[in-house]
Amino acid sequence: MSYDSTKLTMATVGQASSLASPLVDMGRPEAWPTWNESNGAGPDERLIAHPTIGVGGRARLRVRRVAVAGLGNVGSRVAAALATAGIPLVAIDSGVVEPANVGWQLYTEQHVGSRKCDATRRQIAAVRPELPVQCVYADVRRLGPRVLDRCDLVVGCVDSYSARVWLAQTCTLLRLPYVDLALDGTGQSLYGVVRGFDTAAGSACLACSWDAENWDALQQEQGDSGCAALVAAAQATPPTLALPGLGDIVAGLGVVQIVRVMLDADAQRVIGREIRLNLSIGRLHEVSLAANQRCRLRHRPWDATRLDVRPDELTVGQLLQLATDRLGRDVALEAYADPMVGAAACIGCRRSDCSPRLRSRLGSCSGCGELLVPLIETVRSRFERSDFPAAIDRTWADLGLPRGGAVAAHSADDEHVFLFAVGDS
Repeated sequence: MSYDSTKLTMATVGQASSLASPLVDMGRPEAWPTWNESNGAGPDERLIAHPTIGVGGRARLRVRRVAVAGLGNVGSRVAAALATAGIPLVAIDSGVVEPANVGWQLYTEQHVGSRKCDATRRQIAAVRPELPVQCVYADVRRLGPRVLDRCDLVVGCVDSYSARVWLAQTCTLLRLPYVDLALDGTGQSLYGVVRGFDTAAGSACLACSWDAENWDALQQEQGDSGCAALVAAAQATPPTLALPGLGDIVAGLGVVQIVRVMLDADAQRVIGREIRLNLSIGRLHEVSLAANQRCRLRHRPWDATRLDVRPDELTVGQLLQLATDRLGRDVALEAYADPMVGAAACIGCRRSDCSPRLRSRLGSCSGCGELLVPLIETVRSRFERSDFPAAIDRTWADLGLPRGGAVAAHSADDEHVFLFAVGDS
Protein backbone atom coordinates (compact mmCIF):
# COMPACT_ATOMS: atom_id res chain seq x y z
CA MET A 1 0.00 0.00 0.00
CA SER A 2 1.10 3.61 -0.42
CA TYR A 3 2.17 5.87 2.44
CA ASP A 4 -1.08 7.87 2.34
CA SER A 5 -3.27 5.50 4.28
CA THR A 6 -0.75 4.73 7.03
CA LYS A 7 0.85 8.09 7.75
CA LEU A 8 -1.45 10.93 6.78
CA THR A 9 -4.19 11.46 9.32
CA MET A 10 -7.50 12.37 7.68
CA ALA A 11 -10.54 13.81 9.44
CA THR A 12 -14.05 12.45 9.22
CA VAL A 13 -16.73 14.30 7.31
CA GLY A 14 -17.66 17.45 9.24
CA GLN A 15 -20.91 18.26 10.98
CA ALA A 16 -23.91 18.90 8.75
CA SER A 17 -23.85 22.58 9.66
CA SER A 18 -20.34 22.95 8.25
CA LEU A 19 -21.54 21.63 4.90
CA ALA A 20 -24.13 24.34 4.39
CA SER A 21 -24.15 26.58 1.35
CA PRO A 22 -20.87 28.50 1.22
CA LEU A 23 -20.83 32.14 2.17
CA VAL A 24 -18.72 33.63 -0.58
CA ASP A 25 -17.34 37.10 -0.02
CA MET A 26 -16.16 37.98 -3.49
CA GLY A 27 -18.78 39.84 -5.53
CA ARG A 28 -19.09 39.25 -9.23
CA PRO A 29 -15.89 37.74 -10.69
CA GLU A 30 -15.42 40.56 -13.18
CA ALA A 31 -15.48 43.03 -10.26
CA TRP A 32 -12.96 41.24 -8.06
CA PRO A 33 -10.50 43.74 -6.58
CA THR A 34 -7.21 44.32 -8.31
CA TRP A 35 -3.82 45.45 -7.13
CA ASN A 36 -3.29 49.04 -6.16
CA GLU A 37 -0.18 50.47 -7.74
CA SER A 38 2.91 50.51 -5.54
CA ASN A 39 6.41 51.84 -5.98
CA GLY A 40 8.13 48.59 -5.11
CA ALA A 41 8.64 49.45 -1.45
CA GLY A 42 8.10 47.04 1.45
CA PRO A 43 7.89 43.30 0.56
CA ASP A 44 8.05 44.14 -3.17
CA GLU A 45 11.52 45.60 -2.75
CA ARG A 46 13.00 42.19 -2.02
CA LEU A 47 10.94 40.50 -4.75
CA ILE A 48 12.40 42.91 -7.29
CA ALA A 49 15.92 42.36 -5.94
CA HIS A 50 15.57 38.56 -6.03
CA PRO A 51 17.75 37.12 -8.83
CA THR A 52 15.04 34.78 -10.17
CA ILE A 53 12.03 37.09 -9.69
CA GLY A 54 12.90 40.68 -10.49
CA VAL A 55 10.52 43.22 -12.00
CA GLY A 56 9.16 40.77 -14.57
CA GLY A 57 8.51 38.02 -12.03
CA ARG A 58 6.89 40.45 -9.62
CA ALA A 59 4.53 41.60 -12.39
CA ARG A 60 3.73 37.99 -13.28
CA LEU A 61 2.89 37.07 -9.66
CA ARG A 62 0.57 40.07 -9.32
CA VAL A 63 -1.74 38.84 -12.08
CA ARG A 64 -1.90 35.22 -10.95
CA ARG A 65 -4.50 33.99 -8.46
CA VAL A 66 -4.05 31.01 -6.13
CA ALA A 67 -6.78 29.29 -4.10
CA VAL A 68 -5.70 27.91 -0.73
CA ALA A 69 -8.18 25.34 0.59
CA GLY A 70 -7.79 24.61 4.28
CA LEU A 71 -6.32 27.24 6.62
CA GLY A 72 -5.05 25.10 9.46
CA ASN A 73 -1.53 24.18 10.55
CA VAL A 74 -0.14 24.17 7.00
CA GLY A 75 -2.65 26.24 5.03
CA SER A 76 -2.57 29.33 7.26
CA ARG A 77 1.20 29.50 6.79
CA VAL A 78 0.97 28.89 3.05
CA ALA A 79 -1.50 31.76 2.65
CA ALA A 80 0.70 34.17 4.59
CA ALA A 81 3.83 33.25 2.62
CA LEU A 82 2.08 33.51 -0.75
CA ALA A 83 0.82 36.94 0.29
CA THR A 84 4.41 37.96 1.02
CA ALA A 85 5.24 36.90 -2.53
CA GLY A 86 2.49 39.24 -3.74
CA ILE A 87 0.12 36.57 -5.10
CA PRO A 88 -3.64 37.37 -4.96
CA LEU A 89 -5.48 34.71 -2.98
CA VAL A 90 -8.79 32.92 -2.59
CA ALA A 91 -8.91 31.66 1.01
CA ILE A 92 -11.25 28.70 1.63
CA ASP A 93 -12.16 27.21 5.00
CA SER A 94 -15.34 26.42 6.92
CA GLY A 95 -13.69 26.56 10.33
CA VAL A 96 -13.54 29.05 13.19
CA VAL A 97 -10.39 29.83 15.17
CA GLU A 98 -10.54 27.97 18.49
CA PRO A 99 -8.33 28.48 21.57
CA ALA A 100 -6.49 25.22 20.80
CA ASN A 101 -5.49 26.63 17.37
CA VAL A 102 -3.53 29.53 18.84
CA GLY A 103 0.18 29.03 18.26
CA TRP A 104 -0.26 25.68 16.57
CA GLN A 105 -1.77 27.46 13.59
CA LEU A 106 -0.91 30.95 12.43
CA TYR A 107 -3.47 32.65 14.69
CA THR A 108 -3.36 34.67 17.91
CA GLU A 109 -5.71 35.03 20.87
CA GLN A 110 -7.43 38.01 19.23
CA HIS A 111 -8.51 35.77 16.34
CA VAL A 112 -10.38 33.28 18.56
CA GLY A 113 -14.03 33.07 17.49
CA SER A 114 -13.35 34.51 14.02
CA ARG A 115 -13.69 32.54 10.83
CA LYS A 116 -10.30 31.29 9.76
CA CYS A 117 -10.62 32.81 6.30
CA ASP A 118 -11.46 36.23 7.81
CA ALA A 119 -8.63 35.98 10.34
CA THR A 120 -6.22 35.08 7.54
CA ARG A 121 -7.36 38.06 5.49
CA ARG A 122 -6.83 40.42 8.47
CA GLN A 123 -3.34 39.07 9.05
CA ILE A 124 -2.45 39.54 5.39
CA ALA A 125 -3.92 43.06 5.38
CA ALA A 126 -1.59 44.00 8.23
CA VAL A 127 1.38 43.24 5.96
CA ARG A 128 -0.03 43.79 2.48
CA PRO A 129 -3.17 45.94 2.73
CA GLU A 130 -3.33 46.29 -1.05
CA LEU A 131 -3.33 42.52 -1.79
CA PRO A 132 -6.64 41.12 -3.18
CA VAL A 133 -7.83 38.32 -0.85
CA GLN A 134 -11.22 36.69 -1.41
CA CYS A 135 -12.80 34.67 1.43
CA VAL A 136 -14.95 31.59 0.92
CA TYR A 137 -16.47 30.25 4.13
CA ALA A 138 -17.26 26.68 3.05
CA ASP A 139 -16.32 23.05 3.22
CA VAL A 140 -14.61 22.38 -0.12
CA ARG A 141 -16.87 19.38 -0.74
CA ARG A 142 -19.85 21.76 -0.87
CA LEU A 143 -18.10 24.38 -2.96
CA GLY A 144 -19.35 25.40 -6.38
CA PRO A 145 -16.53 24.46 -8.81
CA ARG A 146 -16.75 27.83 -10.55
CA VAL A 147 -15.37 29.51 -7.42
CA LEU A 148 -12.05 27.95 -8.47
CA ASP A 149 -12.57 28.55 -12.17
CA ARG A 150 -10.71 31.87 -12.44
CA CYS A 151 -7.75 30.74 -10.33
CA ASP A 152 -4.43 29.79 -11.89
CA LEU A 153 -3.57 27.12 -9.32
CA VAL A 154 -5.25 25.40 -6.36
CA VAL A 155 -3.44 24.40 -3.17
CA GLY A 156 -4.99 21.71 -0.97
CA CYS A 157 -4.09 21.80 2.74
CA VAL A 158 -7.14 19.83 3.85
CA ASP A 159 -7.28 17.01 6.40
CA SER A 160 -9.61 14.47 4.84
CA TYR A 161 -9.36 12.04 1.96
CA SER A 162 -12.74 13.07 0.54
CA ALA A 163 -11.82 16.76 0.46
CA ARG A 164 -8.50 16.02 -1.23
CA VAL A 165 -10.17 13.82 -3.83
CA TRP A 166 -12.80 16.52 -4.50
CA LEU A 167 -10.08 19.13 -5.06
CA ALA A 168 -7.96 16.86 -7.24
CA GLN A 169 -10.89 15.82 -9.42
CA THR A 170 -12.31 19.33 -9.71
CA CYS A 171 -8.94 20.73 -10.75
CA THR A 172 -8.70 18.07 -13.45
CA LEU A 173 -12.17 18.92 -14.74
CA LEU A 174 -11.35 22.66 -14.80
CA ARG A 175 -7.86 22.16 -16.30
CA LEU A 176 -6.15 23.63 -13.22
CA PRO A 177 -2.81 22.62 -11.70
CA TYR A 178 -3.15 21.34 -8.15
CA VAL A 179 -0.58 21.20 -5.34
CA ASP A 180 -1.34 18.86 -2.44
CA LEU A 181 0.29 19.37 0.97
CA ALA A 182 -0.10 17.04 3.93
CA LEU A 183 1.61 15.93 7.12
CA ASP A 184 1.22 13.23 9.74
CA GLY A 185 -1.16 14.77 12.25
CA THR A 186 -1.01 11.84 14.69
CA GLY A 187 2.33 12.94 16.13
CA GLN A 188 3.67 9.42 15.60
CA SER A 189 6.13 10.49 12.90
CA LEU A 190 7.72 13.61 11.44
CA TYR A 191 6.42 13.06 7.92
CA GLY A 192 5.16 15.48 5.32
CA VAL A 193 4.58 15.51 1.58
CA VAL A 194 4.28 18.10 -1.21
CA ARG A 195 2.95 16.99 -4.61
CA GLY A 196 2.17 18.79 -7.85
CA PHE A 197 -0.39 17.67 -10.44
CA ASP A 198 -1.66 18.96 -13.77
CA THR A 199 -3.51 16.32 -15.74
CA ALA A 200 -4.11 18.81 -18.57
CA ALA A 201 -0.34 18.64 -19.08
CA GLY A 202 -0.37 14.84 -18.94
CA SER A 203 0.77 14.40 -15.34
CA ALA A 204 -0.49 11.94 -12.77
CA CYS A 205 -3.38 12.93 -10.52
CA LEU A 206 -3.60 12.57 -6.75
CA ALA A 207 -5.14 9.09 -6.95
CA CYS A 208 -2.95 7.59 -9.69
CA SER A 209 -0.69 5.94 -7.09
CA TRP A 210 -3.48 4.88 -4.76
CA ASP A 211 -4.09 1.22 -4.04
CA ALA A 212 -7.09 -0.63 -2.61
CA GLU A 213 -6.24 0.33 0.97
CA ASN A 214 -6.25 4.03 0.12
CA TRP A 215 -9.70 3.68 -1.42
CA ASP A 216 -10.86 1.65 1.58
CA ALA A 217 -9.70 4.47 3.86
CA LEU A 218 -11.76 6.91 1.80
CA GLN A 219 -14.79 4.62 2.02
CA GLN A 220 -14.43 4.31 5.79
CA GLU A 221 -14.07 8.06 6.17
CA GLN A 222 -17.27 8.67 4.21
CA GLY A 223 -19.14 5.82 5.89
CA ASP A 224 -20.75 2.71 4.51
CA SER A 225 -23.18 3.00 1.62
CA GLY A 226 -26.88 3.37 2.22
CA CYS A 227 -29.01 5.15 4.80
CA ALA A 228 -27.05 3.88 7.78
CA ALA A 229 -24.13 6.12 6.90
CA LEU A 230 -26.31 9.21 7.24
CA VAL A 231 -27.95 8.29 10.54
CA ALA A 232 -25.02 8.72 12.90
CA ALA A 233 -23.82 12.23 13.57
CA ALA A 234 -20.38 12.88 12.12
CA GLN A 235 -17.43 13.09 14.51
CA ALA A 236 -15.60 16.31 15.10
CA THR A 237 -12.31 16.82 13.30
CA PRO A 238 -9.48 15.44 15.47
CA PRO A 239 -6.76 17.89 16.48
CA THR A 240 -3.45 17.87 14.65
CA LEU A 241 -0.70 16.65 16.98
CA ALA A 242 2.27 17.34 14.73
CA LEU A 243 5.23 18.84 16.56
CA PRO A 244 5.59 22.63 16.29
CA GLY A 245 7.68 23.44 13.25
CA LEU A 246 6.64 20.50 11.06
CA GLY A 247 3.78 22.52 9.57
CA ASP A 248 6.19 25.39 8.87
CA ILE A 249 8.54 23.06 6.99
CA VAL A 250 5.82 21.50 4.84
CA ALA A 251 4.28 24.91 4.16
CA GLY A 252 7.69 26.34 3.22
CA LEU A 253 8.43 23.53 0.79
CA GLY A 254 4.97 23.93 -0.71
CA VAL A 255 5.28 27.69 -1.18
CA VAL A 256 8.61 27.33 -2.98
CA GLN A 257 7.00 24.85 -5.38
CA ILE A 258 3.93 27.04 -5.90
CA VAL A 259 5.99 30.14 -6.66
CA ARG A 260 8.05 28.15 -9.17
CA VAL A 261 4.86 27.22 -11.02
CA MET A 262 3.49 30.77 -10.86
CA LEU A 263 6.73 32.12 -12.31
CA ASP A 264 6.71 29.47 -15.05
CA ALA A 265 10.19 28.58 -13.80
CA ASP A 266 11.14 24.92 -13.41
CA ALA A 267 7.48 23.87 -13.38
CA GLN A 268 8.63 20.48 -14.64
CA ARG A 269 10.31 20.02 -11.25
CA VAL A 270 6.97 20.54 -9.52
CA ILE A 271 4.23 19.04 -11.69
CA GLY A 272 4.14 15.25 -11.61
CA ARG A 273 6.64 15.14 -8.76
CA GLU A 274 6.51 14.51 -5.03
CA ILE A 275 8.76 15.74 -2.23
CA ARG A 276 8.73 13.42 0.77
CA LEU A 277 10.05 14.67 4.09
CA ASN A 278 10.64 12.16 6.88
CA LEU A 279 12.54 13.73 9.76
CA SER A 280 11.96 10.59 11.85
CA ILE A 281 14.69 8.94 9.79
CA GLY A 282 16.39 12.12 8.55
CA ARG A 283 15.36 11.80 4.94
CA LEU A 284 14.23 14.22 2.23
CA HIS A 285 13.80 12.93 -1.29
CA GLU A 286 11.96 13.65 -4.51
CA VAL A 287 10.23 11.15 -6.81
CA SER A 288 8.42 11.29 -10.14
CA LEU A 289 4.72 10.38 -10.25
CA ALA A 290 3.56 8.31 -13.21
CA ALA A 291 0.07 8.69 -14.64
CA ASN A 292 -2.03 5.56 -14.19
CA GLN A 293 -4.20 4.67 -17.18
CA ARG A 294 -6.44 2.65 -14.84
CA CYS A 295 -6.87 5.44 -12.28
CA ARG A 296 -10.36 5.63 -10.79
CA LEU A 297 -10.50 9.40 -11.13
CA ARG A 298 -11.46 10.94 -14.44
CA HIS A 299 -8.56 12.58 -16.31
CA ARG A 300 -10.65 14.13 -19.08
CA PRO A 301 -11.62 17.80 -18.47
CA TRP A 302 -15.11 19.18 -18.82
CA ASP A 303 -16.61 20.53 -22.02
CA ALA A 304 -18.35 23.39 -20.24
CA THR A 305 -20.54 26.43 -20.74
CA ARG A 306 -20.12 29.20 -18.17
CA LEU A 307 -23.57 30.63 -17.48
CA ASP A 308 -24.23 34.26 -16.56
CA VAL A 309 -26.91 33.30 -14.01
CA ARG A 310 -26.77 32.01 -10.45
CA PRO A 311 -28.54 28.80 -9.33
CA ASP A 312 -31.39 30.90 -7.92
CA GLU A 313 -32.03 32.42 -11.34
CA LEU A 314 -32.61 29.25 -13.40
CA THR A 315 -35.12 26.42 -12.95
CA VAL A 316 -34.51 22.74 -13.54
CA GLY A 317 -36.84 22.85 -16.53
CA GLN A 318 -35.01 25.81 -18.08
CA LEU A 319 -31.66 24.04 -17.78
CA LEU A 320 -33.17 20.89 -19.26
CA GLN A 321 -34.24 22.97 -22.24
CA LEU A 322 -30.74 24.44 -22.62
CA ALA A 323 -29.28 20.94 -22.45
CA THR A 324 -31.78 19.58 -24.95
CA ASP A 325 -31.01 22.41 -27.37
CA ARG A 326 -27.34 21.50 -27.18
CA LEU A 327 -27.39 17.68 -27.00
CA GLY A 328 -30.75 16.72 -28.49
CA ARG A 329 -33.50 14.60 -26.98
CA ASP A 330 -33.39 12.18 -24.04
CA VAL A 331 -31.17 14.33 -21.82
CA ALA A 332 -30.39 13.45 -18.20
CA LEU A 333 -28.96 15.91 -15.67
CA GLU A 334 -26.45 15.30 -12.89
CA ALA A 335 -25.37 17.77 -10.20
CA TYR A 336 -21.64 17.53 -9.63
CA ALA A 337 -20.83 14.99 -6.88
CA ASP A 338 -24.30 15.31 -5.37
CA PRO A 339 -27.20 12.96 -6.26
CA MET A 340 -30.84 14.00 -6.25
CA VAL A 341 -33.20 12.66 -3.58
CA GLY A 342 -36.94 12.47 -4.23
CA ALA A 343 -38.04 11.68 -0.68
CA ALA A 344 -36.54 11.41 2.80
CA ALA A 345 -37.62 10.30 6.25
CA CYS A 346 -36.77 11.51 9.75
CA ILE A 347 -34.84 9.06 11.93
CA GLY A 348 -36.59 10.46 15.01
CA CYS A 349 -40.31 11.02 14.41
CA ARG A 350 -40.33 9.08 11.10
CA ARG A 351 -42.05 11.97 9.36
CA SER A 352 -41.78 11.83 5.57
CA ASP A 353 -40.44 14.67 3.47
CA CYS A 354 -41.23 14.39 -0.24
CA SER A 355 -39.57 17.61 -1.38
CA PRO A 356 -36.89 16.81 -4.00
CA ARG A 357 -33.43 18.18 -3.27
CA LEU A 358 -29.75 17.33 -3.49
CA ARG A 359 -28.61 14.78 -0.94
CA SER A 360 -26.12 17.14 0.74
CA ARG A 361 -29.00 19.50 1.54
CA LEU A 362 -31.29 17.08 3.35
CA GLY A 363 -30.53 18.66 6.71
CA SER A 364 -32.79 18.14 9.72
CA CYS A 365 -36.47 17.44 10.27
CA SER A 366 -38.58 20.58 10.66
CA GLY A 367 -40.65 18.81 13.30
CA CYS A 368 -38.19 17.25 15.74
CA GLY A 369 -34.80 18.41 14.48
CA GLU A 370 -33.40 14.93 13.90
CA LEU A 371 -31.51 14.01 10.73
CA LEU A 372 -33.32 13.30 7.50
CA VAL A 373 -32.12 10.27 5.54
CA PRO A 374 -32.94 9.59 1.87
CA LEU A 375 -35.23 6.81 0.78
CA ILE A 376 -32.78 4.86 -1.34
CA GLU A 377 -35.30 4.00 -4.06
CA THR A 378 -35.72 7.73 -4.80
CA VAL A 379 -32.00 8.57 -5.12
CA ARG A 380 -30.74 9.31 -8.64
CA SER A 381 -27.24 10.36 -9.67
CA ARG A 382 -28.63 11.22 -13.10
CA PHE A 383 -32.25 12.12 -13.57
CA GLU A 384 -34.63 12.87 -16.40
CA ARG A 385 -37.67 15.12 -16.52
CA SER A 386 -40.03 12.29 -15.55
CA ASP A 387 -38.03 11.27 -12.46
CA PHE A 388 -38.76 14.40 -10.38
CA PRO A 389 -41.72 16.27 -11.94
CA ALA A 390 -42.14 18.30 -8.73
CA ALA A 391 -38.65 19.78 -9.24
CA ILE A 392 -39.10 21.02 -12.82
CA ASP A 393 -40.32 24.50 -11.88
CA ARG A 394 -37.98 24.92 -8.91
CA THR A 395 -34.67 26.73 -9.15
CA TRP A 396 -31.38 24.93 -8.66
CA ALA A 397 -30.80 26.96 -5.50
CA ASP A 398 -34.09 25.56 -4.14
CA LEU A 399 -32.65 22.08 -4.64
CA GLY A 400 -29.45 23.04 -2.82
CA LEU A 401 -26.95 23.72 -5.61
CA PRO A 402 -24.34 26.22 -4.33
CA ARG A 403 -23.36 29.36 -6.20
CA GLY A 404 -20.86 28.47 -8.86
CA GLY A 405 -22.26 24.94 -8.91
CA ALA A 406 -21.92 22.54 -11.84
CA VAL A 407 -24.59 20.43 -13.55
CA ALA A 408 -23.69 17.92 -16.25
CA ALA A 409 -26.09 17.09 -19.08
CA HIS A 410 -25.84 13.60 -20.59
CA SER A 411 -27.23 12.22 -23.82
CA ALA A 412 -26.68 8.76 -25.28
CA ASP A 413 -23.25 9.64 -26.68
CA ASP A 414 -22.32 13.08 -25.38
CA GLU A 415 -21.85 15.16 -22.24
CA HIS A 416 -21.79 18.88 -21.53
CA VAL A 417 -21.39 20.76 -18.25
CA PHE A 418 -23.09 24.00 -17.22
CA LEU A 419 -21.23 26.12 -14.66
CA PHE A 420 -23.41 28.59 -12.77
CA ALA A 421 -22.19 32.06 -11.86
CA VAL A 422 -21.08 32.89 -8.33
CA GLY A 423 -22.66 36.35 -8.28
CA ASP A 424 -22.94 38.73 -5.36
CA SER A 425 -22.54 37.43 -1.82
